[in-house]
Amino acid sequence: MVHTLSRRKFLKTTAGSAMLGMVNFQFTSHIEANEPESMDGILQAAMDTNYQSFADVYRKQWRWDRVAKGTHYVNCGYQRGCAFNVYVKNGIVWREEQVGNYR
Repeated sequence: MVHTLSRRKFLKTTAGSAMLGMVNFQFTSHIEANEPESMDGILQAAMDTNYQSFADVYRKQWRWDRVAKGTHYVNCGYQRGCAFNVYVKNGIVWREEQVGNYR
């Protein structure tokens, strides 16, 4: 038996599915959105960091608390997420370098 799906039936079905999917979706304004719990630590770390010019960062380029891994999913080609080394000091990301090794 051959079933044909008309355009009208397709649109009704997809609209109904979309409405069912939005049952638990809550709309909030920017005022109702959750604020971060505490920004004190991040703000204090930013104030304590002496950063006057690009030369300060260049001289201290290998003095980081840690190097974390990160990804970007925007404008990435075949590899589905470009890999980055993220340089963190006092909880603030100061620099990113693309790894470029995708083996």
